[in-house]
Parts: sequence; structure tokens; C-alpha cells
Amino acid sequence: MFVFGFVILGVWYTNSWNTGYLPINTNKVWDHFGSRYNVSRAINNHGMYDHEKYMNYSAAYLGAANAIVYGCFFAIYAAAVTHVVLFHRYEISLGFKNMWASIRRKKGQEDKEYKDVHNRLMAAYPEGMIPRRERGCDQTMADRFNT
Repeated sequence: MFVFGFVILGVWYTNSWNTGYLPINTNKVWDHFGSRYNVSRAINNHGMYDHEKYMNYSAAYLGAANAIVYGCFFAIYAAAVTHVVLFHRYEISLGFKNMWASIRRKKGQEDKEYKDVHNRLMAAYPEGMIPRRERGCDQTMADRFNT
């Protein structure tokens, strides 16, 4: 977080993305005149984007801090997807294989699904028959005092 303060200052002082003319830490959108952006000047009567009106009016400008924050958001989203693909690809591929197998499975065919730890532990109990002591957080306060 501390490092991004210097990044924001650098973006603002170098006037990158025309941020030097705007407040450094603002969440508002600005036009090229330095006024608040008026969206109604860039849309048609139906509220849809009109390219001619937009070109005649102005592009939208963000403050330095807000531009950096949006950039960090996009970086975090990309990093999260990349992390999941790299570190959990085996589980993802097993999930897709099981989904495809369940679509192709015929009646009476043996169940050859991958059994993870949860599936193996829960297979010991018939459907809906979980012992009360293992329901822990599902118990109400009255149940806990009445036993």
C-alpha cells in the first residue's frame, strides 16, 4: 500500500493520462475542460451511447489515485484466475471429466466418479442420517440446553 502512494504521486507529477490537471485523489470523472463529466452530453435521447456526441464533447478522465486503483483491480482479477488455473488445474479437469461422464452415463451403469475426502466420509451415512453430535452448528441454542 505504501509503495502505491509513490506510484500515484509519480503518475500525477508526470501528468500521465492527463491526471496532473485533476485532483490527485478523487473518485469523480472529469472532462477535458477540468469540469465534472456530463454523461448526458455523450448519449442520445434513448440513453444509449452516441459516438458523434462523445467525440464532440470529451473523453472521460480519472484522477491519478482512481486510475491506479482500477489498474490494480484488473491485475488482481487476472492474478486470481491465473492462480486457480495453475494451482488447481487437476481438480478443475476432474470436475469437467465427472460432469461429462454424468451427462453420458446411462441407467444401471456403474458409478465411477472421483471420490474426494468429503465424498468418502459422507458415504458412510445414509442420506439425511447424520448423527446429532456432528451437526454442531446446525443445532439451535434450545437443542443444546435440552440435551
